[in-house]
Amino acid sequence: MKKCECCGVKMERDKKYSHKQFEERRFCSRVCMGKILKPEKLTHWKGGRVKLKTGYIYIYQEPGKYVMEHRIVYEKAIGRSLKKSEVVHHKNGIKDDNRVENLEVMESWEHSQKHALENGLGTDEKSYRSRNLLGQFI
Repeated sequence: MKKCECCGVKMERDKKYSHKQFEERRFCSRVCMGKILKPEKLTHWKGGRVKLKTGYIYIYQEPGKYVMEHRIVYEKAIGRSLKKSEVVHHKNGIKDDNRVENLEVMESWEHSQKHALENGLGTDEKSYRSRNLLGQFI
C-alpha cells in the first residue's frame, strides 16, 4: 500500500501493474501528477494548447486547469476578467477562430436567445422571452 505524493490517497496495486511498475508509481492520477510535476516535462505534454472534439481550443493555465482560448483572448482585449455569466460568442460560428474581431461578449441569456432565434425557435424576441420565462413552449 502506497500514498499519492499529491493528495495522500492510499493506492493499492492493480493487477494491470507489475510489482516494479507499482513501486515506481508516485501519483494516483494524471491530475495529481500535473499538480506536482512541471507539465512540460511530462511525456504527454503537447505545448499546453488542446483542441477538443467540440471544436474549442483550451489553454493550460495552472496545475490541472485548462481555460477556453477565446475567453483568454477577449479578456486581454478588454483588459478585465469576464464574469461567469458572460459568454464569448464566435460571430462567424467557427469555434477555433479566436481573432478578437470575430468575438463578442454577451450575457448567457442573450447568447441562448441569439441561437434560438437563428435556429427558428422563435420569430421574435418577445416570443422567445415568454417561452423562456415560462420554461416551456407555447
